[in-house]
Parts: sequence; C-alpha cells; structure tokens
Amino acid sequence: MRDVEEPSKESEAELFDCLRRLGLIKISVEILKVTAIGRAISDLRKHNSKRIHHIVRTLIIKEAEEDTNYLIV
Repeated sequence: MRDVEEPSKESEAELFDCLRRLGLIKISVEILKVTAIGRAISDLRKHNSKRIHHIVRTLIIKEAEEDTNYLIV
C-alpha cells in the first residue's frame, strides 16, 4: 500500500500543469489578495519535487517583475 503523504507522479504532473497554466494568466494585485493565490503558491516553495519547486520560483520571480497593476503569478 502506498504511503498517503508520498504524492504520486500523476498528482505531481497535475500540480505542475496547473501551475504552468496559472503562469499564463494575468492576475491583478486585488485578485491575488482576495483569493490568497500568492500565499498558496508561496507555500509550494517547500514542495519536495524539484520540478514543482522550480516552477514556483519562476512564478514568484514573474510576480516580482510585473508592474503594480497586473501581476503574472
């Protein structure tokens, strides 16, 4: 039986795909604050997968580089 805390390769792939798609969407600062998307993404920085960790870092860098009206998460 598989350990519950160990994510499957499929769930990791799904998470990566969701994060990749999120990176394609322009999101306003207001939406980030209301939905707490930024906080959720930030929490994923500690993910065990190097692939997930890397895309999260990329999203955070994109967010920091955008202007104050719109951010790409």
